Amino acid sequence: MGEPNNALNVYMSRADRIRSVLEYYLGEKLPEDWNCEEIQERNVCSEEKYSQEDDFKYRYRKADRIEPVLNLTLYWGRKEWKEPCSLKAMMCGINTLPEKLQALAGDYQVHLIQMRAIAEDDLQKMDSDLKYVLGIMKRTASPIHYKRYIRENREYFSRIPKSAVDVINACTHIKNIQKHLKYTFHEESGEEVADMCKALDIIERDAVKRGLKRGVKQGMEQGKRIGTLATLFSLVNDGLLKLDEAARRAKLSEAAFSKEMKKAGY
Repeated sequence: MGEPNNALNVYMSRADRIRSVLEYYLGEKLPEDWNCEEIQERNVCSEEKYSQEDDFKYRYRKADRIEPVLNLTLYWGRKEWKEPCSLKAMMCGINTLPEKLQALAGDYQVHLIQMRAIAEDDLQKMDSDLKYVLGIMKRTASPIHYKRYIRENREYFSRIPKSAVDVINACTHIKNIQKHLKYTFHEESGEEVADMCKALDIIERDAVKRGLKRGVKQGMEQGKRIGTLATLFSLVNDGLLKLDEAARRAKLSEAAFSKEMKKAGY
């Protein structure tokens, strides 16, 4: 679990990807100037002066107000989420208590997004590359589908960021692509990028070569087998070799050897 989580943490550290998730959850676009700034970081950078009423240790002034913490769980798994989404849903007998007593029980609500269940129409509304990462995740059950998707979106996948590749590699069963990728630094995005389309081409070309080699090898083995049988058929037909010995050498039963011999015209 550590490897996928680390890849996801790195990938989701970019503000445009977080914005895409929040806009999907809200069902509307966020203001262009919307951003999140931590009080501590702001106070440190601006070199604020602290009085006796302020908390110097934690970099908070009395006039500061706590920023809201938004708890939104992103579930990247393949299977549908069927676990409880609150503490109360995990409590035994909570519904048998009077309503006022139920209110005394602490609760924690999990606000969940099943990432792979996001509809295609909603993915297309996203302004970040998250739509492509989720797009390929939704298609990994079929090599034909994900390969077609990669080539249909060649503009993105021909220079896909390494952070996106790490997430795809950690969360899917796509094999062999990682070792065929060569990364270069992309100044515009500030990330290393690679050409996944080229990697696919290399993988398919290698597969064709391996197929041809196997075909040649199988053909040679089959030809050798046919030649051996023809020699045995001829020896038996000329009375130079007994049927049972010829069948043993051919690794066939006597009945099967006789049948093959008849097919060959003996």
